[in-house]
Amino acid sequence: YVADSLTYLQTAKNMLEHGVYSMEISDAPHPDNFRSPLYPAFLLPFLEFKTSLYIPALFGAVFMSLAAVLVFWLGKKIFERKTAALGAFLFALEPVGAIISSQIMSEGLFMLFFIPAIFELAYFVKSRNRRELFIGTIFLALSALVRPVAFWLFLLVPAAIFLADFKWERARNFGMSLLIFFGVLSPWLFYNAYALGTWKFSSSSYESSVEAY
Repeated sequence: YVADSLTYLQTAKNMLEHGVYSMEISDAPHPDNFRSPLYPAFLLPFLEFKTSLYIPALFGAVFMSLAAVLVFWLGKKIFERKTAALGAFLFALEPVGAIISSQIMSEGLFMLFFIPAIFELAYFVKSRNRRELFIGTIFLALSALVRPVAFWLFLLVPAAIFLADFKWERARNFGMSLLIFFGVLSPWLFYNAYALGTWKFSSSSYESSVEAY
């Protein structure tokens, strides 16, 4: 397993053995927020029941396959059926995602949330239906709870609102989206504030190395 896989596993292991959210290798690990919580939480039952680590890796591959189905299913709402099918086909053939999804990595789970976020926001631009805007915002927040990079992609929400050209309702739509986004993230943000004394969504570096699992 690659180093990133070990950090996810160590975080889940510390949650089980020490009741501490941390990727630190120690008998008394200190809390951190280097990894956002959904993927370590996904790994918990596999470590609890001591299953083979090939099983969560297999789930990652299945998640990535389902993501390709989502590209087709959601793509039909915006594009012609043939275009959506081509997009799903190209997504499925992309080699890097296929390789990463077969390891203990968060990409497969991330894509299950991120793809609906992007397509729902795009469909909102086309349909001007607030329901699509809010669904896209929820999925984007869930994406951020898998991989912190999606936190900064919230900028896609005001971009979609601007492109939808709801001039007299832009502020209202943005305000509601902001409440939804940070409402979904609030448990994680409050954890950071309580356990770490910071409102930073995720730390950007970590100096501790991870031992072989």
